[in-house]
Amino acid sequence: MVSNLNGPPGHSHLDPGLLKFCIMSVSIGADQLIRPFVTRFVSVSYRDKPWHKLLHTFEGKLVAPNVMSMTAFGAKRGVDWADCRKADGGAEASASVTIIVELSSLQSQVAFTYGTPAMLDFDPLYSTSQIVAIERFIDRYYALGASVSCQLLQRGFNDVYLASVTSGERYVFRLSHHRARGPANVRSETAFLRHLSKLGVPVAAPIPTRDGTFFLRGRAPEGGRDGVLFQAVDGREPLATDAGDAWANGKTLALLHNAAETFPANGALYRLDLEHLLHRPLARIRASGIVGETHVLSDLEQIAERTATAIKAFRNLTWTYCHGDCHGFNSRINEAGEAVFFDFDDGGPGYLAYDLAVFLWAKVSFGRSLTSMWAAFVDGYKSIRPITSDDFEAAIRFVIVRHFWLMGEYASRVCEWGSNSVGWIAREVTFLRTWENERFVGRLF
Repeated sequence: MVSNLNGPPGHSHLDPGLLKFCIMSVSIGADQLIRPFVTRFVSVSYRDKPWHKLLHTFEGKLVAPNVMSMTAFGAKRGVDWADCRKADGGAEASASVTIIVELSSLQSQVAFTYGTPAMLDFDPLYSTSQIVAIERFIDRYYALGASVSCQLLQRGFNDVYLASVTSGERYVFRLSHHRARGPANVRSETAFLRHLSKLGVPVAAPIPTRDGTFFLRGRAPEGGRDGVLFQAVDGREPLATDAGDAWANGKTLALLHNAAETFPANGALYRLDLEHLLHRPLARIRASGIVGETHVLSDLEQIAERTATAIKAFRNLTWTYCHGDCHGFNSRINEAGEAVFFDFDDGGPGYLAYDLAVFLWAKVSFGRSLTSMWAAFVDGYKSIRPITSDDFEAAIRFVIVRHFWLMGEYASRVCEWGSNSVGWIAREVTFLRTWENERFVGRLF
């Protein structure tokens, strides 16, 4: 990411908390200063053509720790400027070259002297970090006893990496993505996970940093991104049609809800209420332009209104701290048959009925018909704690709410993923209308 540096030459400033790379134009024939906040040269070009010899000399090399001029820097690195000019097109001694430099992460303020900064033609919306940068970040901030080796597992809502050390220990590093809802809820999330872990609920616990915190913010080209390191969960992936796995997921969710009764959720950034789960997602669908047919958009709005009215009619819905994404696959089945939960990114204080509904939704949406797994899930849950009649009936209504939430998440990413990847949203009114018209309990259960 590049910032427009305003101010007179010699006094331009930028904030490394917002920037990682900077493009600037410098004259190699002048006594311009290279400051020690530059970590390495990324590229060098002259008149929009790469200056290969100079880049080969500088690429990946650290700038000397003391302030020095371009001339002194070249001499220290054994660079013959005249030779470089001849080899790369015979540029004049006073010619300027364009350099892209990576900024040091250790400076609170940086300043280029006499440099003329340039803007990127294409500002990033979402960047994927190099693996080596993730490894360097983890090694810097976590005391794992050995250097870490990382593998990208997935990118999308967040970037998730498997992090392994030579001792055999495995971790998962999650780099949060910028989302329409706002910043990642990492403070409340990691506090809740620690609370659950202390009470014996099987979850992937967060790993503390060297200074004892449980989350970090790192700089990316598009801005700050929050990172959390978790203990990797051993075990196998649950099977969609295995009633035992569904039962285990229900049991762990009930244990979670029991533990939530003693967790203070005051610091959570988001409440999983109808505004967060239904109304804002619907607004994102409207704003995205994905649903082009007026009657389809009208149908979605009417379904959302009827669903909200029906849920508000329940007088005794339970409020708890929710996992928020318990669809059955954010867990691993360990050797003891327990479902160990992870991925609490969408959690927060909210309706218990919604937390139940996410599992049901996963068994009936997108053409699936696995309601027997819902029955097993409910049995597992009830083996630990009861479900009130209001919560159970509302959970069936919350299936529609969950589907709206997912559609809103995808709609908010149309500029990132493209309209072809989110075009399915316009077709989902059929599922929502059918689910509603079935009158839920009477015909399905």
